[in-house]
Amino acid sequence: MASDVVSMYGSLAPAFAKSTLRLIRNPHARIYLSLVKVAFPDTSQPMLAEELWALLDSALASMQGRAIPDLPIEDGQLKSGRALCRELIDQYNWLESTVLPDGRTEYRLTSDAAEAISVIDRLNSSEGVMGASRMHTLVEAIERASVLFSTDYESGHRVLVQRLAQAQAELDEYKARGGAEPLTPERARDVVRNLQDLMNQLPHDLRRLEEDVHGNATQLIERFREDDRPVGEVIKGYLEQGRDLVANTEHGRSFLDAVRVIGDSSTSEGVVAKLELVANAPLSDGKPLPQAAALEDGWGQISRGIAQVNTENTRASRVIGRSIAQHDVTRDRELTAVLKQLESAAYAWAADASPRARAPFLTSTQRWDVASVANRLANPSVAAPPPELAQGTPAEVTLSMEELRRVGGPLTKELLEAILRALPLDARSVDLAEGFNALPAERRRPVEIAGFVQLAASLGLDPERARAVPYHCVDLTGRDVTWLGPRIRVTVSQATRASERM
Repeated sequence: MASDVVSMYGSLAPAFAKSTLRLIRNPHARIYLSLVKVAFPDTSQPMLAEELWALLDSALASMQGRAIPDLPIEDGQLKSGRALCRELIDQYNWLESTVLPDGRTEYRLTSDAAEAISVIDRLNSSEGVMGASRMHTLVEAIERASVLFSTDYESGHRVLVQRLAQAQAELDEYKARGGAEPLTPERARDVVRNLQDLMNQLPHDLRRLEEDVHGNATQLIERFREDDRPVGEVIKGYLEQGRDLVANTEHGRSFLDAVRVIGDSSTSEGVVAKLELVANAPLSDGKPLPQAAALEDGWGQISRGIAQVNTENTRASRVIGRSIAQHDVTRDRELTAVLKQLESAAYAWAADASPRARAPFLTSTQRWDVASVANRLANPSVAAPPPELAQGTPAEVTLSMEELRRVGGPLTKELLEAILRALPLDARSVDLAEGFNALPAERRRPVEIAGFVQLAASLGLDPERARAVPYHCVDLTGRDVTWLGPRIRVTVSQATRASERM
């Protein structure tokens, strides 16, 4: 029992690490979700930054005029739409910004945001999906699975014959009645709820797959640059992996199977026309079904999501091919050789140098003869002499070893080991900011951020281009301070190797 609980605890780590739960627990969650749902009625469509800022400014001002509580306040004033978007990007990973070729910026919802909206919609709904339609869907899925998984020919044949008989009976009944039986409002709502629930599950999954493709492309380029084997032996393999990133993951292969189903004309032909028929068909009381109007838009979101996954896969494959083709192995090897020579020379000089010896690497730097600041700047006032030194001997300050460590440089090795120990066993990557923020207060010194930046640079990452995220630090006085630093995500193997080299 205890081992089961520990295993369950570890398996829940990915869900609680998502930004979805962080925003839902935020005191402004209801306001933020309202704004996002209105601004992005189609969770798969982007929106230009200027338009979104203006919409949020107007909406927040309207909410303030109606005395809605818990509005986001910054420096005593209502937070602007631009600042709110920055918060949703930096702190909650709910928005993703992209610079377009014309210089404009657009925002898109992340998969976590789309998933949270789906969860809130389900919690906010007073109608359940339990009904005859859901049961028919479940029974049909079980019957199909029994045929696929059964190794007994007779058993599978019996199920298929039974399904064929049921379909023939439905056809005979349809002919005898002269059409479908009258559809009651209750039955219509049940059918539409089932369709909506099935379609609502897909958009955020497609968005997550699109993000996975982008992340896999970045990791593939990093692995290629770190690969020590001869380029001629590995370049073909990396190019093949980069041609279709979707097929290289389990979720991606499931996606390809789903796309093949949609691409099969016998399965998907006339889907849009059929949805229009459902949406516009009057009920037995002569009134249209209000919920049916969202069916066409739901299918549109699925179609656009599939197209965006394919677009991202094509774009990422081109980036990988270009990065590998432009990789100058000769230049990298020459640079590595020169750096190794400099390192060896530095060690040799340091071994014999006296404490005040001048480093030989500085002798090649030319001296500049320039006028002093005092001669170059006109200062009409007479320079005041410096104040006299205070008389007396200052009190001797004694520091313990632990206090000396706290005022010293970054302890990146110790922090990496602590972060890795806290990860679940099945973790493949680690966000250093999240791991840092989860450490005890005495370890979260501001200077550690500099160590992380140096670590990222040594791994070939570009901290200057990374998205800024908060690091919750504790300064030397014990005061909580928040610093913005680069978001550094590395694989567990990268972090382990880096820790071992330190």
